[in-house]
Amino acid sequence: MTIHDWLRINQKELPEGESILLLSFVLKKEKTYILAHPECTLSREEGALLERCAERRKKHEPIAYITGEKEFFGLPFFVTEATLIPRPETEILVEYALETIADCRLQIAEKEKTISLIDIGTGSGCIPISIMRTLREKNLEIFSHVQCIAADISHDAIAIARKNAVHHDMDRFIRFQESNLTTDIPESYFQAPFLILTANLPYLSKEIYEASPEDVRLYEPKNALQGDTGDGTALMRELLKQCQKKSPKSHLIILEISPEQSQSLLAQGKELFPQSEASILPDLSGRNRFLIIQNHPE
Repeated sequence: MTIHDWLRINQKELPEGESILLLSFVLKKEKTYILAHPECTLSREEGALLERCAERRKKHEPIAYITGEKEFFGLPFFVTEATLIPRPETEILVEYALETIADCRLQIAEKEKTISLIDIGTGSGCIPISIMRTLREKNLEIFSHVQCIAADISHDAIAIARKNAVHHDMDRFIRFQESNLTTDIPESYFQAPFLILTANLPYLSKEIYEASPEDVRLYEPKNALQGDTGDGTALMRELLKQCQKKSPKSHLIILEISPEQSQSLLAQGKELFPQSEASILPDLSGRNRFLIIQNHPE
């Protein structure tokens, strides 16, 4: 059987893009190779593995869990059913954090100050790893001024995040901590001259979670998706309260949220941080996706 034959046989049940991803995974070839070599003959072992992968996908299992990998911010990340699959919209959060660091780099580097980067609910570690790796590659002069810690309540998620950090040579620069929100994060991280706190916490309401696609509801960890049995904002509200009590001098807090929560969370942000600028940042679809609370460094 050739690549062309396998694509033809499965075309009714699997979109071509998904079939090509599975072929790329099984054959260990780039997608461009798959497209350019439809005549390539599959071995018996490759054909059997493809069938097993296809059957899993036909039962709505996400391709990222089948392949064990998902690309985020141009980097491959290991994922398991212990971690949320990284979403493209979360890359906006990474970009905003990097832009903020770039804007204040002279103030930080010239005065030998420290930036604390704290990621709450880190999951696969894709947010802090992407930020730190990009800083090392593009803003090396400020990279040495950043102390980074990534926290998650899940022991299994922390294990995957550490594995990803090792894979991207970031394990020396990121501390991973099991923690319920900020509970077990050392106070020193909040006392730096400038704090950047990122979080993609569970935020789906019970109603939205129960209406989500089978790919999500049947396979991804519920405790990484549903925020609570109400409107889904409980964890984010508690995180904001904890941050307010820490009283960081200068800060950037970025929370990924669900669009219908934007106005109520914005109001809480303004109430808890009256001296800061609180705003909502949309995603690429124009939906309210991020709560930003910012107090510029001195």
